[in-house]
Amino acid sequence: MDPKAYPEVKFSDFWIKKHKNSFEHLDVDGDGFLTEEDFTIQVERVIKLSNLSNERAEKLRNAKWGGWHAATGGGKAKFSFEDILEGLKATVNGSLREPGVLEADASRMFDSIDTDGDGKISQSEHAVFFESIGINKDLSPPVFAKIDTNQDGIISKDEFARALIEFNLSENPDDICDFYGPMPK
Repeated sequence: MDPKAYPEVKFSDFWIKKHKNSFEHLDVDGDGFLTEEDFTIQVERVIKLSNLSNERAEKLRNAKWGGWHAATGGGKAKFSFEDILEGLKATVNGSLREPGVLEADASRMFDSIDTDGDGKISQSEHAVFFESIGINKDLSPPVFAKIDTNQDGIISKDEFARALIEFNLSENPDDICDFYGPMPK
């Protein structure tokens, strides 16, 4: 779906809660900040869980670092949830809706989850993504099924991009809200 087709985000409690949930899962070392270390831990977990070859491991590192460097300008940085929320509030109704912006983020993230490089995300690759951010892999199937809208057993780049756009721009609790794991009660 076109990001511009979504209504303006009003920063509802629900919207903030789902972004807080994603932050807490991405903060894999639990220090209250997103840092380079969190991404390093995630990548190394994926490499180990997927038993990747050196070549695939290097491609994965490059894909993951592409997202980090895009967010930080390549510099060392650490971001609190408040920093992330402030950045989202400043961009979610503006620059994030520009053509290709969220799609580029989705493509980088997709490539970091598609560990075998076949252009699709399997159920097992999605489970590894969940494990890499500290979520029990048994919680992956229902989220995978929501993202796999045509129910063909794989997540395509288009399905993934649609889900990430929906996660970022929708305030509807019936839409994808557990992209980064189940919402707390």
